[in-house]
Amino acid sequence: MPTSDFLLRRHDYRVDIAGGFAAIQYVYDMVEAQGIKLPSKRRAYRCDATGRLIADELMVSIDVSNIHLRPQRHLGDSSAHPKTISG
Repeated sequence: MPTSDFLLRRHDYRVDIAGGFAAIQYVYDMVEAQGIKLPSKRRAYRCDATGRLIADELMVSIDVSNIHLRPQRHLGDSSAHPKTISG
């Protein structure tokens, strides 16, 4: 059944290294961190010429937990460097 939340669930692509092969990446078990939805599980499999998953050829498996986001500080940002006060 199609979903209407516009979140990525499957990404088909071609791996140009390691011999160049077709792959499918699934992302699921969405979690929310500071209001942003992110997948906590990611699986990448090889697929055949028709785009079908080859279940016994799992290439990458990533599970994350305890996700926290923090603001990124830019190198040119003066607030990124601690100030020393002498006196």
